[in-house]
Amino acid sequence: MGFQSNCPYDPCTKRSTPNTDVFDKSEALDRERLEVACLRQDIIDEYEKKSAELLKYLDSMESAFDHQRSEYEDRETNLRRENEELKHELAHGCRAHVAELLVKEQDREEKAQQVVQALQLLKSEMKEKERIAQKEHKKAKELQDMVEDLQLTLEKKEEEHEIVRRREERTRKHVEDENDELRRKAALGWMLGCLSELYLRLDPEIGTGGIMKLVRKVQRELECGNQVFSTGGMMPPKLEYELIQREIRRLINASATIRPDLTEKLRTSASMLRTTKPKEFTGELPGDRRKKLRVNKCLRDQEAALRSISAPSQLPSRREAASFQPFILRDHPKQKHHIACHQDVQKRSSGNWEEVRLLEADQATKVAKQTSYQEIKKILQGLESSMTYLLGQERRRRLYNQRRI
Repeated sequence: MGFQSNCPYDPCTKRSTPNTDVFDKSEALDRERLEVACLRQDIIDEYEKKSAELLKYLDSMESAFDHQRSEYEDRETNLRRENEELKHELAHGCRAHVAELLVKEQDREEKAQQVVQALQLLKSEMKEKERIAQKEHKKAKELQDMVEDLQLTLEKKEEEHEIVRRREERTRKHVEDENDELRRKAALGWMLGCLSELYLRLDPEIGTGGIMKLVRKVQRELECGNQVFSTGGMMPPKLEYELIQREIRRLINASATIRPDLTEKLRTSASMLRTTKPKEFTGELPGDRRKKLRVNKCLRDQEAALRSISAPSQLPSRREAASFQPFILRDHPKQKHHIACHQDVQKRSSGNWEEVRLLEADQATKVAKQTSYQEIKKILQGLESSMTYLLGQERRRRLYNQRRI
């Protein structure tokens, strides 16, 4: 707080005298004294005010302290009373409480002892179970080793069984192939024999060209070794069975037209025999006679060859087997009788030769005609039945293979 002079100060007046300076200083001192007095009064007023407030606060604090002291004294009195009551209760109930605590302690000790005994029992049981578990584990390990050994043995046995099965399969397949080949050769040989017999019993000029072609076809098939009866393949047989069957049916149907030609041929041979002398007849027979003697010789050779060839196996029934049975190339009893008669006639005299020869020639013509026709028809029918059976077998095998695939 600075002192402000009441005297005006003129800044324009730059000149000052010594009296003026003293006056100014005195005025300044007066102002300071006045200010100090004012400040002192203010401080005194403030002190008195604060002192009154402090006294008032002290009074309130004293009254509050008195109130709290009274409350504390009351609370202390209550606590002392409660303490006395508790001491009285403790004096009367301590023994019962101690007895209860002792009972509880005894119960706790008994339970602890029971727990210890149970723990020992459990430990003994655990040891026993561990021993049993180790024993069982050892047995399980032994069983596992036995199972592994048995499994190895089983695998070896399976491998050996597989090797044996494959070997048996190869052997069976080889035997089946051999059986198929033998059946094929037997069937084709039987067909070849039947067709050869048919060809040898007919005149080449009557219509045996087709039969000879079939004979050569079957012979080529037999020589080339094609798997006609193979059960594993899906291809049709190379041998044209249907063509052979149609040709056989044509020959059966055409046998009625062959018959008059054969009759005419035999009549011609009979007329030639009438004009033939005994010396010429005994030396070289003309026409059909010479050919029939040659055929009989070939038939005897063919019969010996065909005895080693068996008929096809696995025929459906006895009735069909009878129809499929190949005809053995042998002379008919009537033909044998005719040959015997012919030999007897050669020994007779030349005078009776003409009559006997004419009668025997007519009889031989009729017998040969009937015999040739019936035997050719039987051979063709048997061969047709065989072809039907072979075609049915091939169709069944093809259907069976298709179902397997």
